Amino acid sequence: MFTPITTETRLSQVGTGLHGISETFQVLSQSLHTPFLAAISLAAAALASSVQAIRQNRRDCAELLEHTYVVLNALVPLYVNTDTRGELPPKILSSMGQFAETLHIVRNFVEAQQDTGRLRKIFRQGEMGSLLKHAKTGLQAALEAFQVNAVHSMHQLAQMENDTAEMHQSVLDFVAALSDGTDFDGRAPSLFNGSFASTRSLSLLPSKPKIFCGRESEINDILRFFASESSVPSTAPRIAILGPGGIGKTSLAKAVLHHAAIGLRYPKQVQRYFVACDAALTRADVAERVASNLGLKPSKNAGQLVVKKLASMTEGCLLVLDNLETAWEAMENRAEVEEFLGMLAGIEHVALMVTMRGAERPAGVQWSRPFLAPLSPLSQAAAREMFSDIADHSADENDEDLDKVLRLTDNVPLAINLLAHLVDSEGCATVLARWEKEKTLLVSDGYDRGSNLNYSIQLSLSSPRIAALPQASHLLALLALLPDGISDVELSLMQLPVDDVLRCRTALLRTALAYTTEHNRLKVLVPIQEYMLRFEPPPNSLVRAAMRYYQHLLELDSKYEGTTSSPAIVQRIQANVHNMQRVLAHELETVDAAEADDVEALEKIVEMIHILNNFSQVLLNVQQIPLFARVPELLERLGHPPRWELRYIAELFNSSPHVQLGMGDAKPMIEKAAAMLATGMVDPEMQCRYYAVLGNFLSASGSRDSAGAYKAYETGLALSIEHQQYTRQMTFLRRLAFQRSQDGKYDAARKLARDAQMLANVTGNIYREASALGVEALCCVALGDLAAAGEMYAHARMLYGLCGMTGSYADCSLAHDQAELFFAKSEYADAVRVVIDIQHHMSLPGELSTGISGALTLSIPVLDRAHALLVKVGYLDTAKECELVQAQILWTDGDPRAAYDVLIRALRPKWSGSVELRKRFVEKLSFLGSIGRVAVADTWPAVFLVESLQLKAKPGVYKALRDLGASLESHWVLF
Repeated sequence: MFTPITTETRLSQVGTGLHGISETFQVLSQSLHTPFLAAISLAAAALASSVQAIRQNRRDCAELLEHTYVVLNALVPLYVNTDTRGELPPKILSSMGQFAETLHIVRNFVEAQQDTGRLRKIFRQGEMGSLLKHAKTGLQAALEAFQVNAVHSMHQLAQMENDTAEMHQSVLDFVAALSDGTDFDGRAPSLFNGSFASTRSLSLLPSKPKIFCGRESEINDILRFFASESSVPSTAPRIAILGPGGIGKTSLAKAVLHHAAIGLRYPKQVQRYFVACDAALTRADVAERVASNLGLKPSKNAGQLVVKKLASMTEGCLLVLDNLETAWEAMENRAEVEEFLGMLAGIEHVALMVTMRGAERPAGVQWSRPFLAPLSPLSQAAAREMFSDIADHSADENDEDLDKVLRLTDNVPLAINLLAHLVDSEGCATVLARWEKEKTLLVSDGYDRGSNLNYSIQLSLSSPRIAALPQASHLLALLALLPDGISDVELSLMQLPVDDVLRCRTALLRTALAYTTEHNRLKVLVPIQEYMLRFEPPPNSLVRAAMRYYQHLLELDSKYEGTTSSPAIVQRIQANVHNMQRVLAHELETVDAAEADDVEALEKIVEMIHILNNFSQVLLNVQQIPLFARVPELLERLGHPPRWELRYIAELFNSSPHVQLGMGDAKPMIEKAAAMLATGMVDPEMQCRYYAVLGNFLSASGSRDSAGAYKAYETGLALSIEHQQYTRQMTFLRRLAFQRSQDGKYDAARKLARDAQMLANVTGNIYREASALGVEALCCVALGDLAAAGEMYAHARMLYGLCGMTGSYADCSLAHDQAELFFAKSEYADAVRVVIDIQHHMSLPGELSTGISGALTLSIPVLDRAHALLVKVGYLDTAKECELVQAQILWTDGDPRAAYDVLIRALRPKWSGSVELRKRFVEKLSFLGSIGRVAVADTWPAVFLVESLQLKAKPGVYKALRDLGASLESHWVLF
């Protein structure tokens, strides 16, 4: 007899399956740092643990959870069955991001079906239906994106459980192979350890040169400078290693860095730094690279932070700047680079060594004397020794042929390296025969006469190893365009039109045309870069494949900025920032050279410039990337289309914290934007983007225009509702809520914040749910509902944890408000616990905290500098926060009158900040009036009471009454 499958059975079985697959994802997420993986793992675990508590809509829950289980099972092979060590292409990552959001919608629906679920108290019946609809739609999209079918029977579910167990073992094997440091085909690991991948990896010293001959004299000369330093500690060496390309400057610097005498002088790894500057184009680039090697966070003031950090290292250190000529050679940059070098050289205990092509030393530094002479070619004996160390020169081979090959190199180390690798695989006689043939062709083709280094490069390119893989030279040409290099994973993910790209990589390494850095990125030396770009530039098909990859990465970051897996996406972009700029510049040159403008290509370039400029400003604190200056000219070539003109204006407003922009500059831009909007030729998404950044600018600029900000946000909100732009809608709701809260309209703000949370729940956007919840918590604090505020802070931080953002700036900002709440409730142990957590996550130099956490560590001089900087860029409310902390420090130090003077100066002559911030100043003044030690502050408790009553802020009323009573009591005692 047929027994129907009950919903209880379905839930029980899918619950068991979810527990198994969530454990598999936990193993994966602990081993990989792929975007969205941690968020998916955490959501899967949350779903698995919530199945037993479902009380309502159990059939719908069973269906959702079964489909979720199917998709989760389909994702595991995407990570394991690849040759990219678990990394995925940007297009698949985009689908992963959408599925992560869907998982949170499913989690919200399931949680709302529990008797005690928090969401059950929030959702009305119609909204529950909307949540279910979004969940089903999202899961169907995931089934289609990952090409899997839904299950229709318990037998299928049971079979999937068996498959899950097998997959878990395959994941364990995969992770074990990762920890062994080898790929499944035996290759070395290649991760995204690019220029800014992690501060820890950046502090790694480059390896010691394996083959290094004939520079004993130069090493001894350099060591003598350090020996003299030991007798006169205030004279740390300042050494410039000069010479032509390929002469061995970098190898000499690395050899010195690893010399035993230097190791004794600087025994700790944090006392020796090697900074590759070949991709640094400006002083700012050089400073950022030094800062990153020192473990500092990106900052517009990277140079000053570097100097401060180095000055604090009293034990001394050795700083090597390699290939500094890239930034120094351009005359427009030279003075700034020399000024930065002078700042570094001004730190007495820091030994400075630079390598530069040419024979000229930068000005602004008192270089150690006698000057180190520019490097010359190796001696004949050293050249022969180096050659023999590389090539297995058989005793049967003619020594005369070997001498002939050596003469071809001019004893230049790079040429020796290239030809020795050829001889090792082909033999001397073959190489000499090809040399004569190739040289004749090269001269006839117009190559530099007399440049044996160029001939050596060309000979390597025509070697049998490269000839067997003709596209290897195309890969080399692309590498010449990418100063940040490229990892093996990226080689695979870029989908370059190169047959067997990893074999091509191996051929380039074996012929010494390319090398791998200490961060496992494939790069080429500067002389080879210049040769390839001049004589054999990369095919457009390869450059465009790289551009598509970078474009997809930037679009992914733009879509998920500040959310679920933003840090993992950011890491991939940071490793390629200079690559992206070079590829964009190359594409612009290609478009410039065409007879007619390619409109589609120009629009793509303009969009990428905007996104990359915004990324560089926000995350790297770059004022503006050089390519951004070309946007007006490109818009003119496009015919000034309204959409792109509005995009440019929006980016200018977005740049206002980094590029000073006053209301005088803004008014004509706003008028021009209005004209663009009036054409009716701007799509709704771009209109919403514009109104969002305009509202931000008007609410944060020096000449605050709250009415204008409200209008911009409300116009954008109406547009986003009309065109169902959910993400924009949440953004506008949250910003309007925050604006209302700052103007003391707490009830209205709370309603807007709740609307934003509701929409975030329905769309699975837990980042914006947490953000809106934080605003509502602020309102609850102001209205006196401290218990509700505490629950909201805790839940919002839990949500940040679910999307992998624990310890992020957003989480720490929320934690700061949570600590203030604990402090206000006299729960000091909890307040200290949260503050310590904040300091742990925000401990790197360059960070500025305020409130409780700031008062623990900040000093008046630091606050003065921060205040001046914030005023300069127009962040006036944040500048006033500095004054609040300064007053608190003065009061703590026993000077209440000085604290009073700081607070009064901030309030007068006319208050331009928010109502909420003014309330905090008045509260401080009220407290000073209550203690009876500052006579002129006596009236402030009454002022605080009146303003709190107007705002209906209960905590303010209670505090004002307390202060008023204390003030009257102190006067009565005196009487």
